Amino acid sequence: ELLRSHQSRPAKCLTIMWALGQAGFANLTEGLKVWLGIMLPVLGIKSLSPFAITYLDRLLLMHPSLTKGFGMIGPKDFFPLLDFAYMPNNSLTPSLQEQLCQLYPRLKVLAFGAKPDSTLHTYFPSFLSRATPSCPPEMKKELPVDSCLPRSLELHPQKMDPKRQHIQLLSSLTECLTVDPLSASVWRQLYPKHLSQSSLLLEHLLGSWEQIPKKVQKSLQETIQSLKLTNQELLRKGSGHNQDVV
Repeated sequence: ELLRSHQSRPAKCLTIMWALGQAGFANLTEGLKVWLGIMLPVLGIKSLSPFAITYLDRLLLMHPSLTKGFGMIGPKDFFPLLDFAYMPNNSLTPSLQEQLCQLYPRLKVLAFGAKPDSTLHTYFPSFLSRATPSCPPEMKKELPVDSCLPRSLELHPQKMDPKRQHIQLLSSLTECLTVDPLSASVWRQLYPKHLSQSSLLLEHLLGSWEQIPKKVQKSLQETIQSLKLTNQELLRKGSGHNQDVV
């Protein structure tokens, strides 16, 4: 609020940002607190964004060990950063967006924290909702798991969206399913309202099946079987008005 009240006076805003940011160079936790509370809210304002991203870059450079920052970034802060980094046509310039992309892997480590095996399922819904495929109409009419298991599902790589934000989303969704067992149950709950996103995720999973640990493969097969039953239930209930189920 302090910065927004002085938005028409960028020099004063930058002075405030610089002064508050000094604490971060001695303490990563304090630096992240300042960045998330003061600088993230003004990210996208043309006169302030360069300083905000440069500060974050320097902060993470000065604190290569990220463990002291665990717990500072949650889903509420993480996904706006993801959108700024990877979604096209946002209010950052291309060069600033690229700079934020370079910082994204470390921000992801901070967000997932010390116990990703019990945290990642809380990130799964927002990753999934963003993974909207650009696909031909005939693909949207297919049930995502009609062919079910990897040995019997024929992949169509040309239907995958090549844009890097989709690759980032799909990789993160795979990580959630691989690391946190609760992610699979979250997916089953979300599936009926995220059919097209689930189709894209399934193709990605099956395309990288050999890289998935055997133990996780087994649980994913069970999840896929469950999704097949959901398909049958949707069709039985006459959900044909949904183009993803027809």
